[in-house]
Amino acid sequence: MKDKFRGCLVGAILGDCLGAPFEGLSSGPISRDRIEDTIGLKSKKLASVRAESFEFTDDSAMTRCICRSLLAKKCFDAHDMASSFLHEYKKNGNRGYGSGMLLLFTKWDSGCGLSDPFLPAKEQFSGCGSYGNGAAMRVAPVALFEQKEKEVVELARSTALLTHSHKHGYNGAILQALAIHKTLFSNNEIHKLDFVKSLKDSFKQYEDIPSENSFGNDKGTKEREGKLHFSRRSSFTFISQLEKLEEIVDEAKEFQSNEFNARDVVKIFGNDISAQQAVPAAICTFVKCLHLDFSETLISALSLGGDTDTIGTMAGALAGAYFGYSSIPVEWRNSCEGVDDAISFADQFYDKMFAS
Repeated sequence: MKDKFRGCLVGAILGDCLGAPFEGLSSGPISRDRIEDTIGLKSKKLASVRAESFEFTDDSAMTRCICRSLLAKKCFDAHDMASSFLHEYKKNGNRGYGSGMLLLFTKWDSGCGLSDPFLPAKEQFSGCGSYGNGAAMRVAPVALFEQKEKEVVELARSTALLTHSHKHGYNGAILQALAIHKTLFSNNEIHKLDFVKSLKDSFKQYEDIPSENSFGNDKGTKEREGKLHFSRRSSFTFISQLEKLEEIVDEAKEFQSNEFNARDVVKIFGNDISAQQAVPAAICTFVKCLHLDFSETLISALSLGGDTDTIGTMAGALAGAYFGYSSIPVEWRNSCEGVDDAISFADQFYDKMFAS
């Protein structure tokens, strides 16, 4: 279990570090040759890089803040976590933080924001909140902090609401946390279809499903909805995406990677900065590669293109939690920034959970 705890956090930071060079290069899939030329285990470039030459982005910077806050406070403390985010940003603001986070930092730094650390996020985007994938990409520590599913869900929601108050923003974080938790505490080999069904059944009770009336019944609203990408429609649900994945896995039987490529994943689930696209894409990639190994999972995730560092972070956390730290290539561990800290955090979470 300690190997899985370590694998989860190290896998997440590797997905970020190794995914960052490809972020935004392509809105569609990236060729495997291009990825392997940069980070492949036989790559001359990788062999010649100095230790920790692949640096982490805002994804891992904020994940580390969650680790520190949870371990220090031994519970969720909104003020402490928001302050930790702000302090980390002030220490190094060149990690690629998005414009939405920069606005939150400004409000928290003004002092009035920290009187109610949730308020600035609620006010964003005309009061709708952010549905970006930021809360989901940093949620891995939550799955290491709580043993019970319900408590994982509540903690994931709380950490998400600090920055992402849109239902898809925090629901995406909940879904990713549940997926990691189920992976982490699986005692035996995971069967693909069983895993997707179990995840769907668990998540069903937590997702806020919009009522039919909220979809808009007037002709103008329906026409506008029809022009939006599926993940932007008000009727979008993560459950519908899990149902799609369940159908694909069931029909494909073994769901081998060569039967379902990156282009298929992007076409069905997407690969952008929204939680609606990034979270299902990461989970799909993990499930697709369950019969393979950590390195194949990560390369498959990066091959989706789009928001590669975040999708890589989420797929890496899942793959690390399943295959374990010992399965992660040493070349990647040595070439990425922050791995030693990730191991230390993982060990502290393990000791907290299993100390007699």
